Amino acid sequence: MNVIVPIKSFEHAKSRLGPILDGALRRQLAAIMARSVLSELGQVKALGRILTVTSEPTMIKTATSLGIEVVWENGANGLNDALAQAEAMLGGACGGVAVVCADLPFFRAAEFERMLAAHERLGEEAVTIASDRIGTGTNVRMVTARNRFPYLYGQNSAQAHALAARTRGLTHILFKSETLALDLDTPADAIEVFQTRGESPDQALTAILSSRLKDINGDPQRWNGKH
Repeated sequence: MNVIVPIKSFEHAKSRLGPILDGALRRQLAAIMARSVLSELGQVKALGRILTVTSEPTMIKTATSLGIEVVWENGANGLNDALAQAEAMLGGACGGVAVVCADLPFFRAAEFERMLAAHERLGEEAVTIASDRIGTGTNVRMVTARNRFPYLYGQNSAQAHALAARTRGLTHILFKSETLALDLDTPADAIEVFQTRGESPDQALTAILSSRLKDINGDPQRWNGKH
C-alpha cells in the first residue's frame, strides 16, 4: 500500500478554529498535526511509498527529514486535483493507494495497520473508508483497484466514495475507528479531543488548546499526559 498525505498551505489553516485560536496558533497547530501523522506513517510496517502533496514550504524540510517524498502542489484546482497529481507520481506502483488527512490528532501507526489488515481481507478490488465522527467526511481512504478510482473529497465525501465503489462493483466497507474519526476543524472538535478516552494527543498540541478551551466550556484539565 502506498500512502498520500495532502497538506495545504498553513497561511489560512484551520479557519473554523478562529473563535478560539488566532492565525499564528492555527498555523502552529496544523504543523504539529501534520508532522505527527507523517511520523506515525513512517512507523507502519510493509508500506510502499509515502508521499505528501503540499503547497506549504515549511513542510518540505519536515517531510524529507522523516523520509517522506514531497510532491509540490503545482497549480492544482483543489484537493482532488492535488491528490490526482500525487497519484500520477506513483506511476505504475502497485499495491493500492491510501489517503490520510493531516489533521488527525490521534492518528497512530497501530490503528492504521489495523485498518490496512481489514482492507486487505476484502480482496484485490476494494475500498475502505474511515469517516469523520459525524460520518460525512473521509479521514482515511484505502483503494485497491485495477482502474483509477476517483477522488471525491468535498461535501459528504464518505458517501460519495462509497457510492463510487458500489457503481464500480468494488467491495467496500466503512472502517469504524474512534481515533481515525477525530479530526480537528472546529471548536467542538477541540473539545472532543479532551473528552476522548484514548491516548493523549501530542503534548504541544494540548498546550495550544488547553488555555483556550476554558472559554468554550472545555475541560483542559482532563488531559495531563497521564492516564
